[in-house]
Amino acid sequence: MIEITDICLHYALQAEMLGPIEPSRQVRKSSGRVRVLRQRTMACRRIELQKSRRSDDAFVQRLDVSRATSRPKRSEIAQAISQIADGASVMLGGFGVPGTPFCLIRELVRRGPRNLTVIKNDANEAGMGVDWLLENGQVAKLITSHIGLNPTAMRMMNEAAIEIEFVPQGILAERIRVAAAGMMGFISDIGLGIAVAEGKQRVEVAGKTGVVETALRADFALIHANKAAAFGNLTFSAAARNFNPLMAMAAGRTIVEAESIVPLGALEPENVHLTGAFVDAVVELNELTEVYGVVKR
Repeated sequence: MIEITDICLHYALQAEMLGPIEPSRQVRKSSGRVRVLRQRTMACRRIELQKSRRSDDAFVQRLDVSRATSRPKRSEIAQAISQIADGASVMLGGFGVPGTPFCLIRELVRRGPRNLTVIKNDANEAGMGVDWLLENGQVAKLITSHIGLNPTAMRMMNEAAIEIEFVPQGILAERIRVAAAGMMGFISDIGLGIAVAEGKQRVEVAGKTGVVETALRADFALIHANKAAAFGNLTFSAAARNFNPLMAMAAGRTIVEAESIVPLGALEPENVHLTGAFVDAVVELNELTEVYGVVKR
């Protein structure tokens, strides 16, 4: 991703060269300068995007891309996953099949780190995704909203072979979201009187009782995206977005598998669902295998 400060400086300097403002566009002094600078900046931005499509390399050279966050993020899958060591906490995007990074999980199984804490909305079904990690004995703890479709997970829970923390789905999403926002947690009345609230701190707010839900972070997030740009900006396909952006923002390091990596400037800004500031490595998929369940219409 190109640093925002670099972009603002670059465009602001070009805006100064656009000349005086037409009288018809004059507005009150209190807000006019800000509004006009914004109009000038957007005009420069459109010009630069058009230039970038003709010459990506030239565009990059005109901007300061020397910082680590401004480097291209493309990576080989083995190199990206090799950073996950024993005992790591790993968030896995997806809601059932849509948005689940199956290829990254396959590589994680191949690499074989043990005693992982896995955070995912669900445990997938038998023979896919989380089930591969469970069958390979790599998971010490699973934080999830349900495991009802995975008999392996249910068996391992009943045999005390794995620790499972059940979290209501909305609470799970919010715990990840507040971590992404840099917060420590939030207060909710969900689960009062049942097992999911046991052992949690209770507080009184405006005469009502709530429980403290702590932010949920992870060492790594593995997510699936539809398209990725050179510096890590991502788009997701429909409902496959689900937990993926939240997890990317709540993890120390985010590894993405993308169906395609597009040239710089190919993604319109309004179509970017997650900025590359939260992405560390992007692996391009050669094809979507049968496990992704893609329906061609």
